[in-house]
Amino acid sequence: MRLLDQHILGFDKTKISPWRKYIAFLKARYPSYELPTTQSIKPNFFIHKLSGYLPRGAVICADVGQSQMWAAQSIHLSKKQRFLTQGGMGAMGSSLPLAIGASFAAPRKTIVVIAGDGGFQLNVQELETIFHHQLPIKIIIINNHCYGMVRQFQRQYFRSRFQSTIVGYSCPDFVSVSCAYKIPASRIKHNSQIDKALKKLFRDKKPYLLEVEINQENLVLPKLAVNKPLAEQDPALTEAELKNIMFTEFLKRHHH
Repeated sequence: MRLLDQHILGFDKTKISPWRKYIAFLKARYPSYELPTTQSIKPNFFIHKLSGYLPRGAVICADVGQSQMWAAQSIHLSKKQRFLTQGGMGAMGSSLPLAIGASFAAPRKTIVVIAGDGGFQLNVQELETIFHHQLPIKIIIINNHCYGMVRQFQRQYFRSRFQSTIVGYSCPDFVSVSCAYKIPASRIKHNSQIDKALKKLFRDKKPYLLEVEINQENLVLPKLAVNKPLAEQDPALTEAELKNIMFTEFLKRHHH
């Protein structure tokens, strides 16, 4: 593969080693999760914990919204695992169809869905497809009882007018819905329940749904702000800190 990269595509991966070191430096300096101080589940910490239970070769299918961002920030993938997402295309509800396609393409692998309560409702009927074919799909719903990503924009730019994200929005009891499709399910709300729930989630190759209740106030951070350069995301760093972590400064300190 390296020969292909260098001589056919004209790309030498060794040339990006400084960039990889820089990314590792940033990850160490700004970890995506914090250790819990209360029993309330923080989404980034939950995703971090989930990573330790993912089976070898697992395929993770992320939906759209805050759950997608938290998953991308905090999941730790091994070389044999894959992360499927539509990126910024905004295809809410796509995680279940992604998972079904991945399961038929790789029937021996465990497929994991990470979705929010809003996005999950858009294709909830595909639970029947999963049950009918007994696909080994593990569904995780991070439930904050709102359209969280839009709510975050409303909080940031529209004076917290939460129309249609909280006001006028509701979701069903997902455990009851899953059981109606004959797919076993459970719900957790506290950090002390995480390990037991994840062991149960991956104990066999059968479909299962886990609902993770979180507080509505959880935000995706850092977040790009309108009319700000890519490097100046919320929450804002001090000018001195921002300058200190710039790639050019990093190269000066680590140039050999």
